[in-house]
Amino acid sequence: MTASAPESARQTARLRDAGPARPDRSLAVAQVVTTLAWGGAQATVVASGQMADHGVEVTVLAGRDVTDEGTFWGDPLLRGARVVPVPALVRRPAPVADLRALVWLVRWLRTNRPDVVHSHSFKAGLLARIAGAVVGIPRAHTVHGWGPLHHSQPSVRRLAVLIERLLARLTTVLVVVGARDRETGVEAGIGRAADYRVIRSGVETTAASTDSRARERIRAELGLSDRYVVGMVARLSHPKDQATLVAAFALAAIGESTLVLVGDGPDRARLTRLVRDLDPELDVRFLGQRPDADRIVAGFDVAVLSSRWEGMPRSVVEAAAAAVPVVTTAVGSVDELIEPGVSGTVVPVGDRAAMAGAIVELYTHPERARAMAEVAQRRAAEFSAARMRAQLAALWRELSTRSVDAPVGR
Repeated sequence: MTASAPESARQTARLRDAGPARPDRSLAVAQVVTTLAWGGAQATVVASGQMADHGVEVTVLAGRDVTDEGTFWGDPLLRGARVVPVPALVRRPAPVADLRALVWLVRWLRTNRPDVVHSHSFKAGLLARIAGAVVGIPRAHTVHGWGPLHHSQPSVRRLAVLIERLLARLTTVLVVVGARDRETGVEAGIGRAADYRVIRSGVETTAASTDSRARERIRAELGLSDRYVVGMVARLSHPKDQATLVAAFALAAIGESTLVLVGDGPDRARLTRLVRDLDPELDVRFLGQRPDADRIVAGFDVAVLSSRWEGMPRSVVEAAAAAVPVVTTAVGSVDELIEPGVSGTVVPVGDRAAMAGAIVELYTHPERARAMAEVAQRRAAEFSAARMRAQLAALWRELSTRSVDAPVGR
């Protein structure tokens, strides 16, 4: 497809306005993500934006897809990175827009010549890896859970596996946030074990306060000082399955208790109706998206993750870092942090009775809950953002020295 003269001029101007070329003394890395809407992949990009201490200059390339669920655009943590909007990069399937975004990425990479391009999320991973292959730049891609591989329709799963297998051939290194995702990928024929690196999605563990006064301030702000607080931080969507948590909370029937759901998404209306249908008196509070979710979790009595699938859920790490007892479904690589009966409680996916029983168990045995939370807090140090940044910097430097296949299309 050939762009019109006005469109070509606009694209040239956008590339020129994207900023000056990098200094020769630093390593240049382009991180590409579909959008900067609040989410795990995006939080990883944001947490690895300030890399000057590692001698890395980061440019974040992201679509400006409109979202009413909160965004990282303008987040203070991104001040250490150059942030460039990618025209036409959107989440939904859009062949014409996707082609425009691909052409733009190829031109941007050729103009700016970063040492490494590192993609996150499916759409960005598809386009950035193709663009990186065209230009001849080493390519890393982080898998934040194999979501499409869990689709209920077999035809969709087969197509997803086929696409991921093809993309793996265009990828220099596949990064996973937990060892279980590496096993899943290899079993599905997506690359070989040697193609993978495990780099956990790091959280700012120092941000989670365990000071009792800070905890009480949070609870007072939320009007929950005298309540037993069960909470979950996640997008309100089918994969997170808050419906099972709502049903489990109703089944647990703990007196003077409140369920707090932090996040927003397409399932909010359905969950609101579910609460009303189960029990209009059920105390469930929807807080919406909160940029201080890692602080709010410190005010929970128990943090729950009800997801159907995950990579390595950041919300569980944040709860563990805050010494909050955890109940989680057996998903992704959660077992790398939560060991049943030792550092938390693990229940089967979709089992509301087991989840309710786990919540009641923690409520009736607070000393046991506290002991498991302390073990989880010690283990959470391995999931720090500082450690992730150091591992990413080492990976990027290694990739920058690798030879890649000759650029295609020339």
